[in-house]
Amino acid sequence: MAVAVPLVVTAFTAVVYFIAKANGIPFWELSEDPASSLGGPYFTGFYANTMILVWQIGALPALFAGIVAWFVARWRSEAKMLLAGGAIGAVMGLDDFFMLHEQAQVLGAPGFLLPGVYFAAVVVFCWLYRRRLGWWLLLALGALGGWGASALVDNLALGLPLFFEDGTKAIGAAFWSTLLVKLAYRAMTQMVARRDADDEAQHHHGDDGDGEDGEDGGSFDDLHDEDLAAPRRPAPAPEPRRPAPAHTSFDDLATTPIPVVDAGRRGPVRRPAPGAFEDSATVVASEVRPREASSGEHRLPRSDEHRLPEPGRVNGHRLNPPPGGRRARHRSPDQE
Repeated sequence: MAVAVPLVVTAFTAVVYFIAKANGIPFWELSEDPASSLGGPYFTGFYANTMILVWQIGALPALFAGIVAWFVARWRSEAKMLLAGGAIGAVMGLDDFFMLHEQAQVLGAPGFLLPGVYFAAVVVFCWLYRRRLGWWLLLALGALGGWGASALVDNLALGLPLFFEDGTKAIGAAFWSTLLVKLAYRAMTQMVARRDADDEAQHHHGDDGDGEDGEDGGSFDDLHDEDLAAPRRPAPAPEPRRPAPAHTSFDDLATTPIPVVDAGRRGPVRRPAPGAFEDSATVVASEVRPREASSGEHRLPRSDEHRLPEPGRVNGHRLNPPPGGRRARHRSPDQE
């Protein structure tokens, strides 16, 4: 496929050479530019050559997109519209280049024959694909208007300058080429989007059972770059569990800091660990001395003998309430 176009051009050159030689025509008359062959100035035929390029600007993209839609995407309905529109533009461009309608008049055909055929072809095209064209149908109507005005000036011999005939024909060619370029661009973008969607669906749903090297039907060539290079996020690590509170002895209770709530101080209140006072009967802070003036923590005095306090007493003071109740009244000796 890479050398197909060079081979076609080589074969065409050989055919033209042998035909010219068989008819006694020098090859240079066919290969050289008309301006140099006829000895005219370099700008001879400038406008006519430019209009031929305008014809092909629309015809070639439409034909290419139609071929891709037919053979690659299997989109036959869109391919038919593109091939039909591209063929109309290409044939009318060849007519303008080789002056086929004037040659038909030399052979005795009516002057309106080929322009009438082109006009009918464009009308049928617009009618068949009016729904696909949408508001772009206005471009086709603009092309018809330009060609119709050019044909009227040419065949009715109104005596108008050549500027009106060639100018209106060029305007019609510009409208038609614009329509074909828009149709080709729309078809190509839709085919590419559909192909990307199919590839993405295949990668996400059809490659789960493939082998590592693509031996089971897949290969790394079918993967997108982002699929190969995208890192996977590691699974979040489980949060560590807090250890269960250990058994607390009475010696540890004696040194456990007791929080002191200050009304002027904001912040969370520190509390002892759960289970710190489970093994003690009663713990009362009778003597609290601040460790530091700037700190809100105070410690209980630690006993030097490491002895357990007597039940119901701390530092010689009785903790149990009197028999008369928690708030027993003071009785005088006379009442007893």
